[in-house]
Amino acid sequence: MNIILTGYRATGKTTIGRALAKVLQKEFIDTDDIIESQEGRKIRDIFERDGWQYFRRIERQVVRRLAKLDNKIIAVGGGTFMYKDNLQLLERAKVILLISPIEVLVQRILSDPNRPPLTKDQSSAEEIREVWNRRKERYYSLADMVVDTSDNNVDRVIGEIMAKLKLDNVAF
Repeated sequence: MNIILTGYRATGKTTIGRALAKVLQKEFIDTDDIIESQEGRKIRDIFERDGWQYFRRIERQVVRRLAKLDNKIIAVGGGTFMYKDNLQLLERAKVILLISPIEVLVQRILSDPNRPPLTKDQSSAEEIREVWNRRKERYYSLADMVVDTSDNNVDRVIGEIMAKLKLDNVAF
């Protein structure tokens, strides 16, 4: 079984994924890292040059390959599970939804120049609120557990995840 980390951008999927993989002694895979490596450029550059549709097509190919793996910790992009084709990744997985308040996400996103905007005309808070409202029902419907990452305390988050996994009798 894989552990999948999902959630909105800047909730800590990569940071938490790496830390969880270290604790569980499992391989960590980040779909954005695979895409960047495969394309030889940053996600922001992919969006700016080729657009969202191109990125989503590449993402689907990556997800298709990852769906064949087992016993991995996988962080997916915030929009990955909005697309039906990508749900195949959930077949043998425990899904952890990472959340943080919009104000915290705005601060994190604005401080990272590598995060592309989702739209051109909205402020970060408006953009995040709009996209979150479109996605939250799907996020929660897929989640086996929800963990708040707003305090940036990686040790606390990992402890909470480990406790919840043990309560669910998940063997690693």
